[in-house]
Amino acid sequence: MTAPVSKKLFSELYKQLNPAQKEAVDTIDGPVMVIAGPGTGKTQVLTLRIANILKKTDTSADSILALTFTESAAFSLKKRLVDIIGTEGYRVRAHTFHGFSQNVIERFPDAFPRIIGGAPTHEAEKLLLLKKIIETATLSSLRPSGNMFYYVNPIKGQISSLKREQITPDKFKDILDDAEKDGVSGDETEAPSASFLKALSKARDLLVVYTAYEQALRDEKLYDYDDMIVEVSRTLEEDENLRLSLQEEHQYILADEHQDANGAQNKILELLAGDIHANPNLFIVGDDKQAIFRFQGASLDHFAGFIKKYPSAKVVDLTDNYRSVQEVLDGAGSLIEHNAPPIDRPRVSLKSFRGNGKKIQKATLSNPEAERFFVASSVLNDIRSGIEPSEIAIITRRNQDATYFGDALSKKGIPNSVESDQSIFQAQTVSLIITLFESIVRFGEDRAFFSACLLPFSGVHPHDVYRLSRVSKVERRSVTDIAKDTDLLKKSNISLTVHEMYNRLATWRKHGENTEPVAFLESVARESGLIAHIVQEDGSHEEMESLRAFLDDIRPLSARRTRSLEDIFGAIETMKEYGLGPKHVRTAPKEGRVRVMTAHRAKGMEFSSVYIVRSQDGVWGNRKNQEKIPLPFLVDEDGFDDDEEERRLFYVAMTRAKDTLTITYSEANDTGKLTLASPFVDEIQTDLVADVPVEDFLKTFDVVESFAPRARRPLVKDKEVIRDLFLSQGLAVTALNNYLKSPWLYFMRNLVRIPEMPTPPLEYGNAIHSALQALVNRGFERGEVDVAYALVCFESELSRRFIPESLRPDYMERGQVAIEGYAKEYAKDILLPGKTELSIEIPFDVSVPDVGAVRLRGKIDRLIIHPDDTVSVIDYKTGKHKSRNQIEGKTKDLNSGDMKRQLIFYKVLLSSFMGGKYTLREAIIDYVEPNDRGKYRKEVFTVTDEEVQEMKDTIERVVSEIWDLSFWNTPCDPSVVDAFYCDMVNAIQNNTQSQK
Repeated sequence: MTAPVSKKLFSELYKQLNPAQKEAVDTIDGPVMVIAGPGTGKTQVLTLRIANILKKTDTSADSILALTFTESAAFSLKKRLVDIIGTEGYRVRAHTFHGFSQNVIERFPDAFPRIIGGAPTHEAEKLLLLKKIIETATLSSLRPSGNMFYYVNPIKGQISSLKREQITPDKFKDILDDAEKDGVSGDETEAPSASFLKALSKARDLLVVYTAYEQALRDEKLYDYDDMIVEVSRTLEEDENLRLSLQEEHQYILADEHQDANGAQNKILELLAGDIHANPNLFIVGDDKQAIFRFQGASLDHFAGFIKKYPSAKVVDLTDNYRSVQEVLDGAGSLIEHNAPPIDRPRVSLKSFRGNGKKIQKATLSNPEAERFFVASSVLNDIRSGIEPSEIAIITRRNQDATYFGDALSKKGIPNSVESDQSIFQAQTVSLIITLFESIVRFGEDRAFFSACLLPFSGVHPHDVYRLSRVSKVERRSVTDIAKDTDLLKKSNISLTVHEMYNRLATWRKHGENTEPVAFLESVARESGLIAHIVQEDGSHEEMESLRAFLDDIRPLSARRTRSLEDIFGAIETMKEYGLGPKHVRTAPKEGRVRVMTAHRAKGMEFSSVYIVRSQDGVWGNRKNQEKIPLPFLVDEDGFDDDEEERRLFYVAMTRAKDTLTITYSEANDTGKLTLASPFVDEIQTDLVADVPVEDFLKTFDVVESFAPRARRPLVKDKEVIRDLFLSQGLAVTALNNYLKSPWLYFMRNLVRIPEMPTPPLEYGNAIHSALQALVNRGFERGEVDVAYALVCFESELSRRFIPESLRPDYMERGQVAIEGYAKEYAKDILLPGKTELSIEIPFDVSVPDVGAVRLRGKIDRLIIHPDDTVSVIDYKTGKHKSRNQIEGKTKDLNSGDMKRQLIFYKVLLSSFMGGKYTLREAIIDYVEPNDRGKYRKEVFTVTDEEVQEMKDTIERVVSEIWDLSFWNTPCDPSVVDAFYCDMVNAIQNNTQSQK
């Protein structure tokens, strides 16, 4: 059945397309390559082409696969589809390559025993494994005597690169053997060069380490992040049945930003597309001029090779630019002409739909300080001229420069959002928790104790720390020994807060020896006052995100096996030393703020006024990026020019500008050494560039300005912050239930999301859910109830969960009993057709001003589809059975009514899912464990229209209250909300009042 595309809306949008765009949208069948320059409307073309497929064919929405490189791109594509074709847009399979691979592995676990039976490696674990190998292996070049682990990070990076190109150790050995035979040049009569022999020696050592590393992963039952895509690619190539099954499922395949594909990703596309002689329905969009992710394994060879692989492919050039004025396009075009085109076809110039504008502005300053405050002053003038702050961007090459220029804006009182990827360890909160953790791990050491006392939330005055140090020298006693002696502290006029800190550290140290490390860290973060400190600080939501990302990142280390505090701290130290761990993405709400970001992050964005800063030689172009382990033996390395990629990056930065582009650089670097402008600046056609006079600015610039304090914005109660968080997260039924108990419970747990360790019962329940999903899916596939398979899945899932070792055997036995009994009790029901783990997300219209619609989202454990298209919703529950009155909210306990509200919420979701195709017949609370009498039980409910309307009214009210912060001055009830949260709420309210 053809999907319900809105003919009127599609027709309106289609009429707005130019001829080239229409050609791309109308070419539904066969291979198609769209070369889409910046600002040429590629996302609209992708979206309308999918809509057109659904409009003109009987293809179902879930037979269309769209692959992207970022979650945000997948979300944006899906959102546009929903706007055009309604809720059917949710059924289009829009994934990242990694998300698609993960989905395939979860659906066909038997085909991926290594992944299903293993666990993903942590970055710290990788390094520890590699270090162990380097210590013991026979190496000639990659273990220097001065620092045996000098090459460990480059080794890790090159192994990852080899995997992304599907080069196994055996294949790598063959490549090296071939290279050694002909000395790279292919002329066996010439003696190999010294550089070649040196590179070959390093590569041979790399092969030794790579081989041992892969064996270590197998021994430890681990796999790398890269392995997920690589395994799917390899399995699709080897497993004909799986390949044919997925080819049949995906009738149309689209890939965005194809120039960024690596070998494994491109192979997945080719295998899904099928036989090259069959003219597959494969549609790729890309632009060789914007290929800037080679450091992630991307290769232009795959993009350029599309035409060779599919000679009959239609190639469409999108050249009408709807973003920039012609001067920007011509300037960027003159720059990129210095790169040779990788595709054997003439490069087409971009034509501005908007016409001519201002020339590109170039400003030359004497030093970096003058440059950053010139940019800040210019931005201020932009804002005074009427440009919205969010329409202004400062684009940098390096992460540290983004922070540097953001600081200048803050000192000028200009709200800004710094969006650079830096190590998580540069986040203030993470630095504080690590300092506190070190003080606990090294309890008894004077230096560690001093560090704890100097933390801003310690309660110890710095003067007392200084006095403590002086007394330690006079008394010739350790600091920690004096901290225990209350009499000496009093005598020395040192506050007893020092003694209190000693006691707290001693208590934490003892407690930490018997507690799961991450749970321990979370409790310390609360008890120490760190979280309360964060919540009251400027940028609290960013810092909370950083803390949560840090704790989530190290959580698998402690979950994998029992580890001591020393083990975890050692792993953290390793991560810091080698720059590992998640990135600290410094973000803030975008509305009303100038955007500061690196060029890589700016890709896909556009702004009225753009500043490209620090445009000097060695920053943009001529970067010293010599690889420590070069691999000239790989085809992709031949003839590669680092500056070609850097030039493309500068091109991307330039083409973000809609109206005004300003390029700045300073004549000296941070050390005062004279520098030249980037060669890319000189490569821009000169008649398109105008020099900006800076004399007037320099007359008024005072270097003292750089030492001024940052202008502070309102702290926690920032409507923009909270609204931005709310709109990005949407509303799930768990969040709604928490809000109805207490708005502050929702605020802390669901909106700000204070880090919380999942409880053992919750983790056990998640493992049971996964096992039941596997049991039902297996029943769909094979028509039999495979209990043994479900038990294997349960055991594997439970092993990954954060459950103390002392409790794990009990939960294992309890789960085995539950699954075996459930499978026996409901053998016939398990085989009924339907869906499992069904994620639904719908737009929900509200009448709240400036909102329009919010995202309602939920995940249904199981959906049984009956022949008449009515459905039964099943929600699995573990633990003690609740009475029907408790489920329906007819009792007085705190959680009464949550379950019934959840079922009603699911009916609201289903009403818009697939255009309302399914009608809810019944909603079932399914207790998957027996009660005290050994009986399994289900509670079946019919959800009425009146209950649905009441739910919609409740959602409308809650959205309005969150949007307006109408709950802000209401008290926090400690009988409902954790007292720890309530203490923070009181501090926030007092802080907000004092700001007024």
